[in-house]
Amino acid sequence: MTSVDFILEIIRHGKWEYTPFPERQKYIDQARAMHREEVKEAWEMGRFNIDDTGTGNEYYNDTFSTK
Repeated sequence: MTSVDFILEIIRHGKWEYTPFPERQKYIDQARAMHREEVKEAWEMGRFNIDDTGTGNEYYNDTFSTK
């Protein structure tokens, strides 16, 4: 299941609408962690790093981190 699929399942099954904010934040945090792993895995498999070097973690941090 991808991070997007995870969030869509939460919404489809009505878990989002009636969930208090702290629980919603847990879903968001889990989806972000899933997304991070998806990007890192894709990097390591060579899908993004054609002309670049470094690790998937460095790529994720450089691309998605908020500064």
